[in-house]
Amino acid sequence: MGQGIYRKIAGHSEWISQLSAYKDELEMISSEIDSVKAKNSSEEVHAEICRMHEYLESAGRQMDILRQQIRREEEWLVTKYTGRTGNYQQLVETEEEKELKERFDECIAGLRKEFRLFLANRL
Repeated sequence: MGQGIYRKIAGHSEWISQLSAYKDELEMISSEIDSVKAKNSSEEVHAEICRMHEYLESAGRQMDILRQQIRREEEWLVTKYTGRTGNYQQLVETEEEKELKERFDECIAGLRKEFRLFLANRL
């Protein structure tokens, strides 16, 4: 495999690691939301909690899609280039992968913002 492939797979490993950290963050946010729910049973808070859980579910789905895309591309790279020689320096991130990562980053940023607003209104 060429150095470009190694860089690509290292980038994938980094993203998988980041997704694991994001998963931990989503679990923490969910726990905080449940804590607020346990302390306040008003319909207004319940509606906000439902909205926050929708954000969490959306982030989880996008995380799964991104993880699957990364795994598929890794499998493709390994299958395509195992045992072959050549110059693979030009391997670049696909547009689809870039879009998935950008959408996921936007989703997480939106979730963090909504979570801060939610907590600010409840504390």
